[in-house]
Amino acid sequence: MTRTRFRRLAAGLVLLGLALYAWPLTLDVPLTDPDEGLHAAIAQEMVERGDWVVPRMLGESFRDKPVLYFWALAASIDLFGMRETAVRLPGLVFGLLGALTTAWLAWQLAGPRVGVIAGALYATSLLPLAIAQAGVHDVALVPWTNLALVGLWRAAARSDAAGRSGWILAAGVFVGLAMLTKGLVGVALIGLPFAIWLLAERRLTAGLVAAGALTLAVGAAVAWPWYAAMEAADPGYLDYYFLERHVMGFATPTQVHGERPWWYYLPIVAGGALPWMLGPPFATPRRLGPRWDAGTRLLWIWLLADLLVLSVARSKLVTYILPALPALAILAAIVWDGWLDEAGRPEAPRRRGILVAHGVILVALVPIAAIVAHARFGIGPGAATEAGAALVLVAAVLGLARWGSGARPQALGWLLAAMAIFFVSVMAGLFPAVASDLSARDLARALNRQGALPPKVWIVDERVGSVVFYLEPGLRRGLDAGRFENVGYGTVLSRLASAPADVLVAVAASDAGRLVRGAAGAQVPFEVAGRYRLYRIGDLRMHLLGAEAG
Repeated sequence: MTRTRFRRLAAGLVLLGLALYAWPLTLDVPLTDPDEGLHAAIAQEMVERGDWVVPRMLGESFRDKPVLYFWALAASIDLFGMRETAVRLPGLVFGLLGALTTAWLAWQLAGPRVGVIAGALYATSLLPLAIAQAGVHDVALVPWTNLALVGLWRAAARSDAAGRSGWILAAGVFVGLAMLTKGLVGVALIGLPFAIWLLAERRLTAGLVAAGALTLAVGAAVAWPWYAAMEAADPGYLDYYFLERHVMGFATPTQVHGERPWWYYLPIVAGGALPWMLGPPFATPRRLGPRWDAGTRLLWIWLLADLLVLSVARSKLVTYILPALPALAILAAIVWDGWLDEAGRPEAPRRRGILVAHGVILVALVPIAAIVAHARFGIGPGAATEAGAALVLVAAVLGLARWGSGARPQALGWLLAAMAIFFVSVMAGLFPAVASDLSARDLARALNRQGALPPKVWIVDERVGSVVFYLEPGLRRGLDAGRFENVGYGTVLSRLASAPADVLVAVAASDAGRLVRGAAGAQVPFEVAGRYRLYRIGDLRMHLLGAEAG
């Protein structure tokens, strides 16, 4: 590669990184519920209490997730203040680390050019893009998974004890960080595919078994101090987290997400890897030829083993599959790398059809996102969305044209640019309005204006989270778990006669008709707080129960 081409590549990658991982921080977008606002409020309480051991929500221990992502959130809030950018920064940093470590792992398995392509493909796939903005724990698991696999791969390639032990130590540290992020899930998603690969390759020796045991021991040594401290501060935590959350969540439908079908992840993988999902089906022994090697086999085993484990588990959620997506990105990168090598050769009509399909998918993404936003949230496409759709079309056409002329690296660059433009246009044109419909920021602002909190606030059919984060410090001080309560519509109506008159009921305006029906309901006074209506129990009781009595 010439110096000029290297500079162009570096500049393109920097621009791509800025668009995906830095520019979103400039947007005025409220924190969303249920997860982002909840995690932000927990980290906020961690900072305000000065307790960096026990994650808490309104004073109560939050046992559902380990601490590492909360540490990242709390450190960011402590450094940059109680604002949305501080909350979103860790997710974007972990998202960027996920792309960079995917590139490094691909580099180790298949060479530097595959590494660069894989990092770019992972960064511009739909699910990694979306989850990096959402700020959930799974986004932090991706870099630890990738780095642990690099360590295990390099250790398996070393014959000398000194060289192997260094890589095993590194892998163990990253396994420990995975345990601090998602418990034993991280261990399973890393260790199981690598063990199966060693068996399939007939490379499982006594030395590698000992190395695996050492990796687990180092990981446990890294993670155990926090788990022990958490158990000491909150007795019963280990039993709850490892027995109820892990064992029972895997084997029974007792968890919140425990009733999903076995095929739940199949469309998520296919859709989440768009627009690059069309590449991995070509990463087969017949099509890859000499490129079908130990590294490619590890990728397929990684993807299929993780998909199988997560599909067998009864508790399923979209974000759980994220740590397996780097395998898809690297497989797609291996295929694209082979296509780039074919520049100047005649290609089959089928290959041209695959490239056109990539372009069609890219062009369709913006209008599909606009349709979904309109159907779900009633949001129409604005100027940014319309301009983005036009620019995506231009970039995709330029990419396909450059491919036809034989300039295939530039063609891939244009397709990546099209995906980046899609992301920017959706974030600017649709996401602020969508986030506002999923946030309680306006409710918190209304409570702040009152200067004092009611004795109790019922939030109807929504998790308490962002409302706590946005409260003024004076109102947050002394809050307990009884002040805010998530209730259903039936609960409000069943407790209407007995609840104190000054209980405040916050309900989304779009659903208020389920609570206040008929002529009597229309007479109940309320305040408007953004997308919420605020009712007093006394007013509801007077009009609704009074009407029934009459």
